[in-house]
Amino acid sequence: MKAYLLSFSALINASHVYSVLNNSNAVDTWVSPFPFSAILVSRLTTSELAAVLHSHFGEALFMIVEATSWNSSGWLPPEFWEYVNNPQGAWSKNVFKLPAPDSHDSL
Repeated sequence: MKAYLLSFSALINASHVYSVLNNSNAVDTWVSPFPFSAILVSRLTTSELAAVLHSHFGEALFMIVEATSWNSSGWLPPEFWEYVNNPQGAWSKNVFKLPAPDSHDSL
């Protein structure tokens, strides 16, 4: 499993993105600490994950970047860093319980 940072255009409805993330077998777990972004955990490669998301987002702009402990830095609570530093652990511990897609706001 790997962690990815998804950044998406404001032209994509965030509720649609969250619904895709909740319902796609390509995404094991995710959290959205910022508007228009999410940290995903997936078993897929960057290219495979991008292809899956593209099939749902159409021509709207988005970007997927693999996040690792050696190429990521910033100021986040420890629970968010669990996704980057230990994707398997974040998935297995279900670090965040995800609400239904309609009610999901940035955490």
